[in-house]
Amino acid sequence: MTSDAQIHNNDKISKHITKQNQKDCATKWNVFLLTLSFILGAETFISARLLHGLFEDILKAQDEVKYGEYPVECLYKFLDINIQTYHQIDLETCDLLIHEFGHGAQRWLQWDIKNVIFESMDECNISQKYLPAIHVGAETELRQLNHLPGDGANERTSTHRLRWNNIEEQVTEDGLMRVSPDGEIIVPQDGLYFVYSQVYFQMIPSQPPGGNFFQTIYKRTTTHSQPIPLAKAREVPSLDPTFNTQLFSSHQGALFQLHKGDKLFLSVWDMNAVRFLPDSTYFGAFMVK
Repeated sequence: MTSDAQIHNNDKISKHITKQNQKDCATKWNVFLLTLSFILGAETFISARLLHGLFEDILKAQDEVKYGEYPVECLYKFLDINIQTYHQIDLETCDLLIHEFGHGAQRWLQWDIKNVIFESMDECNISQKYLPAIHVGAETELRQLNHLPGDGANERTSTHRLRWNNIEEQVTEDGLMRVSPDGEIIVPQDGLYFVYSQVYFQMIPSQPPGGNFFQTIYKRTTTHSQPIPLAKAREVPSLDPTFNTQLFSSHQGALFQLHKGDKLFLSVWDMNAVRFLPDSTYFGAFMVK
């Protein structure tokens, strides 16, 4: 009987252990499923947030394209003035932009024609009877700020290079000397050149102090990877607090030995201070001998 009782107790213990193991397995499985559900839920939430953010960025980019500095509707109107747009746009801004497109295309065509002629004459060793000389006035503010070429120099030099108008206003180009669309004067032959510049700029007394103004003439050559500074002018204007805006001019000039293919350009420290008037802000060079 003792054996039967022991066997019966062992069966009870075995059944209890089995039930306990089953409960433990069920508990672990439930915990696993709960953890997996939590992870999947978290991933779904994160994915939804990322997709929502991406969707918002796409909408923002579309709005910036439509209503930004250069609206797409303006481009459509440039191609067809009778086209109907879905959104209200600033007609004055569009007219200005369309005018810039047309004027810019005409200027680039004139530049290309002039450069082809000059390059052909240079390749055939055909020179004008005049010594190389050039004088160009500043481009308009709109063309200055919307075209900031990179020239391999540091950010200060590349982002503040001035551009010049060699098609209109007060322009002199002799002896195959020309200026590129990026604002560089191209030297046609070796020689001694007088290079000069003047920049008309404004200062406001109410702005923070430290209003020094710099302009620097740089030379780029095929033998140097970085532009070489040739001359620098610094102005420290004395401001009168009784006036809101005061105008000043900074000018410089010197003789330099230059070689065929050298490129000259002018950079300024503060582009926002410059007044882009062709008779007050200009750049030039002429061969002395």
